[in-house]
Amino acid sequence: MSSNSSDDNEANVLAYISAVNTTALCILEKKKQKKKKTRSEWVKLWKLRRKEKGAFHLLHQELRLEDKDSFRRYLRMNEDCFLELLEMVKTSIERQDTQMRPAISANESLSCVLRFLATGESYRSLEFQSRISLAFLSERVPEICKALYENLRGTYLQFPEGEQWNKIANQFEARWHFPLCIGALDGKHVAFRASKTDGSLYYNYKGFNSVVLLAMCDAEYKFLFVDIGCNGRISDGGVLSRSDLARILLQADRFLPRDKVIGNNRLLPYVIVGDDAFPLEKHLMKPFPYHTNSESEKNFNFRLSHARQTIEHAFGILSNRFRVLQSNIHLRPPKVIKIIQACCVLHNFLITKSVNYVTEINVRSSETPANVENDDGHRTSNPRRHSNEAGEVRNIFSEYKSC
Repeated sequence: MSSNSSDDNEANVLAYISAVNTTALCILEKKKQKKKKTRSEWVKLWKLRRKEKGAFHLLHQELRLEDKDSFRRYLRMNEDCFLELLEMVKTSIERQDTQMRPAISANESLSCVLRFLATGESYRSLEFQSRISLAFLSERVPEICKALYENLRGTYLQFPEGEQWNKIANQFEARWHFPLCIGALDGKHVAFRASKTDGSLYYNYKGFNSVVLLAMCDAEYKFLFVDIGCNGRISDGGVLSRSDLARILLQADRFLPRDKVIGNNRLLPYVIVGDDAFPLEKHLMKPFPYHTNSESEKNFNFRLSHARQTIEHAFGILSNRFRVLQSNIHLRPPKVIKIIQACCVLHNFLITKSVNYVTEINVRSSETPANVENDDGHRTSNPRRHSNEAGEVRNIFSEYKSC
């Protein structure tokens, strides 16, 4: 009996192996048949009517000629700015025609990318709107964003030096009554859809996956420095410590203007203002604890908060103009970084070129300090220890009458 049972088990195993092999062969055969399948058409017919009925025709043959305001809303910039921008990046983004078909023009490619940045709509939606293939869009959008950043950053996103610092400090003191301020610093989380392999690497305390945009701006909401790409799990202070700006602050004698005598003949350094997420340093001011009873410290917090509003306003203007930053971007981090870089440099370009770029609708005016509370609605505290020198500098600023 045991011999027959053993033979039966062996026969069952062999039958199972044979069935598995047969199934595997069938799957491989189907894959080979799929690979051999040829296209029924090279380009879909509705895409061939792109020039007559696509979004590019609407934009440049109708809106540009008949409705300038709608043209501006479509691209988030007027025609003059668009043409100047096209001239600056044309050689970097244009492609040559082939024997098979003509290339999509630089004009059309740039229009499509600007529309994507302005709305944040999906590539699939953009494909139906523009009648340009999904494969082309997924390849070219990040490439053109990279070209925009590389061609414009040398002119419109350059770290200040020399007399430029004094101009920035004068603007902060005139508008926000904070002396010797050369910039406002903060971080912004840009949401994207992380892959499963990323795990919780990009998962931030707000409950979504993000990369961090750390930026410093002047009193006119123009970015002076950006650091993009740190994962969302890291705090603003941690992002700063890894950035080039931290090295600049360590070598302040080389990169920043010399200390200046103000008020009652007190020598003070030029400083950047930030919130409680950042460490207190000689050249980086943050508020006193908000539970203080000192009038001079409360007054200092009030003025610092007003000066720091500029970076929040800059982020608000940036994300309202380029609404891709408000969406959950369905791309990998390297491509998300290119998109954010393009938005930042275009923001500075438009501030420089367009008089009406920053309007009263964009900029919030308030008589109360901004962000006295953190995102959870709780009062912030100053748990970090700081150097005696940094503490003394903050104390002197709090005693300054203009503050």
